Amino acid sequence: MTVRELSEHINVSAFFIYRLVEEKRISHIRVGKKILFDLRKIEEFILDNTVDAVDWNEKLKLKM
Repeated sequence: MTVRELSEHINVSAFFIYRLVEEKRISHIRVGKKILFDLRKIEEFILDNTVDAVDWNEKLKLKM
Protein backbone atom coordinates (compact mmCIF):
# COMPACT_ATOMS: atom_id res chain seq x y z
CA MET A 1 0.00 0.00 0.00
CA THR A 2 1.40 3.43 -0.95
CA VAL A 3 1.24 6.67 1.03
CA ARG A 4 -1.62 7.93 -1.15
CA GLU A 5 -3.57 4.67 -0.83
CA LEU A 6 -3.07 4.62 2.94
CA SER A 7 -4.11 8.24 3.34
CA GLU A 8 -7.33 7.51 1.43
CA HIS A 9 -7.90 4.27 3.34
CA ILE A 10 -7.74 5.87 6.78
CA ASN A 11 -8.98 9.30 5.65
CA VAL A 12 -5.99 11.43 6.65
CA SER A 13 -3.67 13.60 4.57
CA ALA A 14 -0.58 12.22 2.87
CA PHE A 15 1.36 14.93 4.74
CA PHE A 16 0.26 13.37 8.04
CA ILE A 17 1.38 9.91 6.84
CA TYR A 18 4.78 11.31 5.85
CA ARG A 19 5.09 12.90 9.30
CA LEU A 20 4.31 9.56 11.00
CA VAL A 21 6.97 7.92 8.82
CA GLU A 22 9.53 10.63 9.58
CA GLU A 23 8.89 10.28 13.31
CA LYS A 24 9.08 6.46 12.96
CA ARG A 25 5.66 6.16 14.61
CA ILE A 26 4.19 3.93 11.89
CA SER A 27 5.58 0.71 10.45
CA HIS A 28 6.71 1.12 6.84
CA ILE A 29 9.02 -0.28 4.20
CA ARG A 30 11.32 1.81 2.03
CA VAL A 31 12.06 0.58 -1.48
CA GLY A 32 14.39 3.21 -2.87
CA LYS A 33 12.48 6.47 -2.43
CA LYS A 34 9.11 4.72 -2.34
CA ILE A 35 7.40 4.21 1.03
CA LEU A 36 5.10 1.20 1.35
CA PHE A 37 2.87 -0.15 4.11
CA ASP A 38 1.60 -3.58 5.12
CA LEU A 39 -2.15 -3.32 5.76
CA ARG A 40 -1.94 -5.82 8.65
CA LYS A 41 0.64 -3.63 10.40
CA ILE A 42 -1.50 -0.55 9.79
CA GLU A 43 -4.52 -2.26 11.34
CA GLU A 44 -2.37 -3.17 14.37
CA PHE A 45 -1.20 0.46 14.59
CA ILE A 46 -4.80 1.69 14.55
CA LEU A 47 -5.87 -0.81 17.23
CA ASP A 48 -2.86 0.02 19.41
CA ASN A 49 -3.62 3.75 19.17
CA THR A 50 -7.38 3.56 19.69
CA VAL A 51 -8.66 5.49 22.70
CA ASP A 52 -11.70 4.03 24.42
CA ALA A 53 -14.69 6.27 24.96
CA VAL A 54 -15.47 7.45 28.48
CA ASP A 55 -18.88 6.77 29.99
CA TRP A 56 -19.43 10.17 31.60
CA ASN A 57 -22.63 9.07 33.34
CA GLU A 58 -20.71 6.32 35.12
CA LYS A 59 -17.79 8.64 35.87
CA LEU A 60 -20.10 11.25 37.42
CA LYS A 61 -21.74 8.58 39.63
CA LEU A 62 -18.32 7.60 41.01
CA LYS A 63 -17.58 11.22 42.05
CA MET A 64 -20.85 11.57 44.01
